[in-house]
Amino acid sequence: MTSEGALQRPTPAALNRGKTAGAIDDAIEGGGDPATRPSPVVWLVLSEKLGDNIQVRTIGDALPWPCEERRLVVRPRYRLGKPFVRASLHHVDPARSDRLDPPWPDLLITSGRRMLNVALWIKKRSGGRTRIVIVGRPRRYLGRCDLVVTSAQYRLPQADNILHLAYPLLSLDEAAIDTAVEQWRAELSVLPRPLTALMVGGKIKPVRFNGAVAREMAQAVGRDVQSNGGSLLVTVSRRTGADIVEGLASALPAGAILHRWTADAGRNPYRALLKLADRLVVTGDSVSMMMEGALLGRPVAIYPLPPASWLTHAVERLNYRMNPLAGEAPPSRLLRVLTGFLYRLGLGYPRDLASMHQTLIRDGLAVPFGAPWRTPDTRAPNELERVVTRIKSLLGH
Repeated sequence: MTSEGALQRPTPAALNRGKTAGAIDDAIEGGGDPATRPSPVVWLVLSEKLGDNIQVRTIGDALPWPCEERRLVVRPRYRLGKPFVRASLHHVDPARSDRLDPPWPDLLITSGRRMLNVALWIKKRSGGRTRIVIVGRPRRYLGRCDLVVTSAQYRLPQADNILHLAYPLLSLDEAAIDTAVEQWRAELSVLPRPLTALMVGGKIKPVRFNGAVAREMAQAVGRDVQSNGGSLLVTVSRRTGADIVEGLASALPAGAILHRWTADAGRNPYRALLKLADRLVVTGDSVSMMMEGALLGRPVAIYPLPPASWLTHAVERLNYRMNPLAGEAPPSRLLRVLTGFLYRLGLGYPRDLASMHQTLIRDGLAVPFGAPWRTPDTRAPNELERVVTRIKSLLGH
């Protein structure tokens, strides 16, 4: 397959849940202006990243139209390596991905750098007719996206095609959580209370998370548990490196339980702990884990991770000055020019985890680790209707 060819694997019947195949057929057979059709054709382009897919599906489920899913797998070299952002399929594995061919959608919703390439390719093939909705932070071609849905962790500018939300769009699978609660209830009920759950993510830019940091964290959380009483259970994730796991194991206090993640998807207490633990300590790299605790109204403490290096920290602070959030001082003309140059290189608009932490703390949904514990008296706001309204407007509905 060339980068300009269509993926050749047959498409599975991946329709939006609860929406009929007949409605899909009617949408595909329709033509002309999508605003005049009974139902526009909507594709949800999904990747191998669970967090991205959850947000894309959350939007798709809230739309009044049926949606088709296209699941794509990238070639092995691009699992960690990042392809240059352009309208292309060169990074997609055709043998393991769903088919992409006409009729092209009226609306495409996706997330992530790798899937942005696919969205731009489809928009080009459709003659520019396909409207693109990107969740998160486009690294390049911000102006070619019809709508960007972003949150406090990304420092994107104020623009007509950018919808700024306070929090990422996440939906909880409460049925799965309740099932896990019943599976783990007896096992966890024998642990001394209060039960503190330490939920561990993994290495991401621009923070430093290694064995040494893990040891310091295990000691700090262990001291907190020993001073307040109760027990400590630690659960790690798919992203947690072996050095982090070993650092935790070497420094946890006596009696603490470490649950290691396994590739065979064995028993994992994470979902059960969201409800059965009395307190949740979440590493500052994982916005999704913070949000899940906040959505359930649980006591959450954020454990901040140090910057990767002094140089990373300096570059991060410069990036923040170049890309201020609402209410911060605007950048100088020189910094605006530099911002535009870096963005054209695919380097602009940094991720600001600290702003996400501050938003949760400001709204009373979390506390910084070490502060007195508190149970939130509110829940994270549901901003999904704002997104749906903008998308309807985008298509003229």
